[in-house]
Amino acid sequence: MESRKGPSLSPKLFLIAINDKTNCITEHTKYNLFADDFNIFYRSKETSINQIILQKSISKLTKWSSDTGFNFSPNKSQSIYFTKKINQKPPIFKINKLTIPNRHKKILGITFDKKLSCIPNLKLIKKETSQRRNIIKILAHTTWGSKSKLLIQLHKALIRSKLEYGTEINLSAKNRTLNIIDPIHNTCLRLAIGGIQIQFGRKHLHYS
Repeated sequence: MESRKGPSLSPKLFLIAINDKTNCITEHTKYNLFADDFNIFYRSKETSINQIILQKSISKLTKWSSDTGFNFSPNKSQSIYFTKKINQKPPIFKINKLTIPNRHKKILGITFDKKLSCIPNLKLIKKETSQRRNIIKILAHTTWGSKSKLLIQLHKALIRSKLEYGTEINLSAKNRTLNIIDPIHNTCLRLAIGGIQIQFGRKHLHYS
C-alpha cells in the first residue's frame, strides 16, 4: 500500500495538531471549530462577566499557541458583541496585550453585525452578485445571446446559489432589508427569460 504524501495529508495532520486546543476553553464557554475557523462565545446579561470569562479562554488559548508553536494574530482575529442595548460599549479582549478588533464577524462566509440586522451580509451578497450579473447581461444579448435555458442555468449557478446561502439567517431580517438583494434576482431572471422590466417590489419573480 502506498501512503499519502504532500498536500493531501497536510490538512489532516493540521487538524490533529490543533484538536486539543478546545481543552483550553473555560467552563460554560461554548465554541465551534471548522477546519482552521475557530470561534468561542459566551452569553450573559452583564458585559463585565462576558469579558472576564472569554478573556480567560483567550489567555489559555494564547498559552497553548505559545507551547505548540501556533500563533493567533490579533489583527486577523475579530470580536463581536450582540446586544439590543443602546450605546452599550463592547467588551475589550486582548491577545498578548494587543486589542482584538471589534467589528463585523464573518463565520463560514456569513457576516454578522452586533444588531443581527443582516444588512452588512446582504450588502456583501449584493456586491458579489452584481459582478456576476454582468456575465448574464452580456450573454443575454437579444441578437446573438444564449438561449433562456442556458441563462437560467447560469443564474442558478452564479446568482441563486449565492443568494440562498445562509437563507435561514437572512430571512430573519426585515422586509425592507431583504429589498437589498431582490433587484439582483429579479434583473437576472428577467434577462434569462427575456421579460420586460417591471417594478415588482417584494412580489418578485420566481421559477422552479
